[in-house]
Amino acid sequence: MADSIKARNLGDKIEGDIMIQKSSLNNKRVLLINRFPYWLYCDKEFFLEGVENLCILHSKESRFDFPEDKYSSVVICDFSSEKEVNEAVEYLFGNHTFDVVINLSEPFMEMAAAIREKYAVQGMTKQTAEMFRNKIEMKKAVNNAGVLTPKYTSITCQEDIYNFYNQVGKSIIKPINGMGAYNTYVIEEFDDLSKVIRKIDDFKNYEMEQFITGEMFHCDSIIVNGTVELCSISRYSQPPLNYSNVDYLSSVMIGDKNLKEKIEKVNTQVINALNYKNGVTHLEVFLNEDEIIFCEIGARAGGSGIIPSIKSIYDINLFNADINCQLNDEVEISTADQMYAGWLIIFSKEGIVSDISSIEDFNFDWIYYKEIKAKRGDVLKSANKSTSSVAEFSVTGTSEADVLRKINMIRNDFTLDLFY
Repeated sequence: MADSIKARNLGDKIEGDIMIQKSSLNNKRVLLINRFPYWLYCDKEFFLEGVENLCILHSKESRFDFPEDKYSSVVICDFSSEKEVNEAVEYLFGNHTFDVVINLSEPFMEMAAAIREKYAVQGMTKQTAEMFRNKIEMKKAVNNAGVLTPKYTSITCQEDIYNFYNQVGKSIIKPINGMGAYNTYVIEEFDDLSKVIRKIDDFKNYEMEQFITGEMFHCDSIIVNGTVELCSISRYSQPPLNYSNVDYLSSVMIGDKNLKEKIEKVNTQVINALNYKNGVTHLEVFLNEDEIIFCEIGARAGGSGIIPSIKSIYDINLFNADINCQLNDEVEISTADQMYAGWLIIFSKEGIVSDISSIEDFNFDWIYYKEIKAKRGDVLKSANKSTSSVAEFSVTGTSEADVLRKINMIRNDFTLDLFY
């Protein structure tokens, strides 16, 4: 095994250059592909408590901090190295013969699918993973199912960019496998083209699509055996793409029954078109002149404040639901009970923090979750994606308007002063 791969089990037994530690967990043999800290998996109790044999393939990009009694073994390696990943997985399969592969991270979906195929493990296939990760293939499948999409094209050279802009006008260029609006560019006018082209490292890794005006919504779902069991729809305050031009982003669960039904229908069509059977999804759509137009979908839980907002209303953590779906375990969803939820994030800006609100400034019983990530003296960078925040809040209320009022109150009361 390569020296840069670190493996650890319980028991302090050394095998070659791998430190093995032995532990008895149980009978379901699970490989967890992971880059998250342990606390993300903790909601009342460890999500994988019923798994007897949990081995973890952990990305070296983040620190591994799972308690030793929660896993059988871990290999920490460079996920960008196919050789290291293959050696690590071969080691874990040889020692644990895992029969379930769990992945909650969008960038590693295709890697997880390839591991399932190689070791004959059931779960998301490579074909489905590619449709969720490749926005060109995604829109092809969705379009073929009768769902409206923006006009779009793949890019091979700068002439493709000029030709598409001349056809449709205002456009967006974004990575084919991107997320969080990272490295996404809006072409407002012809003069923007050359500026954006200089920022693109490899044309084939990007796609171009027509800019769609109108309100934007996200739809967060839990799918069990091909059936949408939960579908929560929220209205964005503005498109996440605007993160570099605004101070905040928020969304609120909608109350308009007719609009909910229209988006629910599109959501089901999209999920069926991508042949997604078990897990969670985060769909984004536009409302343009009474038409629902597809933007994109991820086979993952939504970011920002979506997870705590869903938890506050349906009493289920989307990470927990995703794991249970991948384990073929029962997923319990509570009734919404005529309550609404929403979330607010305050974007990071470049500078040194001279003053910032404290968590105690927001002691309201209708705030379900709150986190302030910066303090006086911290050096901040400008947000480089739609989830780059210095503060997050999830709130509950009796109506869409009530939640929006509370979000605006927090936003107006929040202090972030910087000097440069």
